Amino acid sequence: MLGLDARTLDECIKIGINKLLTFQNSDGAFSSDVDFSIWADAGFLILQDELKLDIGKSELVKGILERQNIDGSWGPISEASEGDFKSTIFAYRSIEKYISQGQKKKIEKWLENYEGSRWVDPYTEMLLVKKNEQFYFPPPEMVFIPLKVGKFLGYLHMLFPKVFKWSIFLFPSAWTRNAFPQLQVVGAVKTGKNKGFLRKTALRKLEKQILSMQLRDGSWFKTILPTIGSIYALHLLGYKNDWQEIKRGLAFLESCIQKKSNRLNRFDLKIWNTALATCALFETSKYSSNAVKKGVYYLLRTQSSYGGWGFTSDNGELTDNDDTSLVLMALAKAKVHGYKIFEKCIEKAIEYLLSNQNKDGGWAAFDKNQSRKKPGLLPPYHVEYGHELKDPSTADVSGHAISALADNGYSLDSPQIKKAIKWIESDAVFGSWYGRWGLCYIYGTSRVLIGLGKLKSTQRMKCVDDGLKWLAGFQNYDGGWGEHYSSYYSRTPIGGKSTVVHTCWAVLSFLENDHITYHEQVERGISYLIKQQGEGGILPGAYTAAAIEPADYYIYPYIFFLQVMAKYKKILEKK
Repeated sequence: MLGLDARTLDECIKIGINKLLTFQNSDGAFSSDVDFSIWADAGFLILQDELKLDIGKSELVKGILERQNIDGSWGPISEASEGDFKSTIFAYRSIEKYISQGQKKKIEKWLENYEGSRWVDPYTEMLLVKKNEQFYFPPPEMVFIPLKVGKFLGYLHMLFPKVFKWSIFLFPSAWTRNAFPQLQVVGAVKTGKNKGFLRKTALRKLEKQILSMQLRDGSWFKTILPTIGSIYALHLLGYKNDWQEIKRGLAFLESCIQKKSNRLNRFDLKIWNTALATCALFETSKYSSNAVKKGVYYLLRTQSSYGGWGFTSDNGELTDNDDTSLVLMALAKAKVHGYKIFEKCIEKAIEYLLSNQNKDGGWAAFDKNQSRKKPGLLPPYHVEYGHELKDPSTADVSGHAISALADNGYSLDSPQIKKAIKWIESDAVFGSWYGRWGLCYIYGTSRVLIGLGKLKSTQRMKCVDDGLKWLAGFQNYDGGWGEHYSSYYSRTPIGGKSTVVHTCWAVLSFLENDHITYHEQVERGISYLIKQQGEGGILPGAYTAAAIEPADYYIYPYIFFLQVMAKYKKILEKK
């Protein structure tokens, strides 16, 4: 066992519990910062310039410059990464008023010599273009098309994807639908195409939509990007800085500035984090602690009237299948450990999840029957236009849904599970699965393998065997697993240096399915993980998450490390 014993694991688990609990708030929720690219910081600076404000500008400029590459460019993540046009032009435009001539020339030289794609997405472009410059934006008149028409077209897309591939423009993904009103308003006003009775009527309707979506804390959907876009749109419609809608939105943005790093925290995934953290704690002997109780009851309090959960509280209008699945897993564990869980809560959540199963058998993040994709990679927007408009079935969300249903009594005989497995089998590539909301092939593969492993089939499926073999072959020489951020944009997996989170995902897959055949891979993985735990339980972070682009969720190493160690300890005790 490579020198590992129960005492070593006990110490790791004890330290891991204490460290994870430092992320818990008084209300029971687990909060954590996240890190993406420089977009949010640059967008807030551009917004402030437009509104003639100064809310921590010098700190934001400093934070952007700290993430600049030596050659003058910026990449798609905050860590050192190969420069791209979109990130560099957006960063440059946001700080050009605040840097020296020498710094400007260095960036301009890089932009001039850049030979890659210069395509910029419409949401970024709307902040970059000057008044009366032309750029593409969805026509405001689309607001008159009933959502049910778009949904029907989405259903036709599922049946005839080639014929109705254009349906995504009338029924785009939920996050795109919520960004369209801002984009439509800004596009019409900036390009001067805001004249005429029909267009003015459409703009008034869009204005009401934007106002109706503002939350109590002043944000839109509790995230940075739509909040910046909404404030910008309202400003162009004539709203003043001292009007309540603008003031509250700006206060939310200011509250997102991380004082230590001079960066904006794009969102706080309280429900997502709490469900994951609670599941990890339930693997330990601390399942009856006050902290776990508070976490469970926080999840129960935040269930939406629809039966599902969103990624954070007060966001009940934007529920999703992924968060709902994770909460169902946590509540199932709570029930097993004697917690009094209202059966109606679980029934309603399962009903919500099953009602959102796509015709193809899988689950998307937010919508049902919105679009389809080919097996494997979902090409990003700069590779295939329209990527951000799609919300098809994905392996990671479907794997979580299977896990949630398995934890709540569903088996291989259940028709919903049979249908899901059929889609899962069709989506495999190279023995692995692409994950959209994590990085990326390791993430998707682990979500599927864990879900299928929970079904406890007497005869292992071929796709499970293939997935386990693929994971075993992807292990690094140091015993860990890793994947480069560029894998998110690749049709084939791209390995990277080992990370705590990727290693945990791989080891959990083996523990759930076959830790005997793959005992060597498991033990090397566990050994790697133990070496990573530093003083006070500190673990190294990395870009292992994703939300349309790669991300670093600071809480991830602490959740999955604890889950692996506790689960592995149980297996040793059974021996």
